Amino acid sequence: MKLELSIIERIVLMGILPKEGNFKTMRQLRVLREEIGFSDEETARIKLREENGLVRWDPKETADKMVEMGLNMREALNGILVKLDKEGKLLENMVTLYEKIVGVDPD
Repeated sequence: MKLELSIIERIVLMGILPKEGNFKTMRQLRVLREEIGFSDEETARIKLREENGLVRWDPKETADKMVEMGLNMREALNGILVKLDKEGKLLENMVTLYEKIVGVDPD
């Protein structure tokens, strides 16, 4: 499955990826991190930087990226986002990522 991810979605996704797991999962995570990461060219173009513990970039610039995500990884991320939602820990900057991976609840 391919997903188009914005700058903030890429940053948020990096932050919620599991830090541990089995060998297969960790290999898939490494590939996904490389895909959603920012190249040196992107970093310079969008002026991506860290200031006082916050990630910032030029809001006039975009760096949307099509990312290939396998079914296993999508299911793992779905589980993470659903868990955050059920625990009331979903942040506002996670909403569009949630909609893209989990879907929108018709409530």
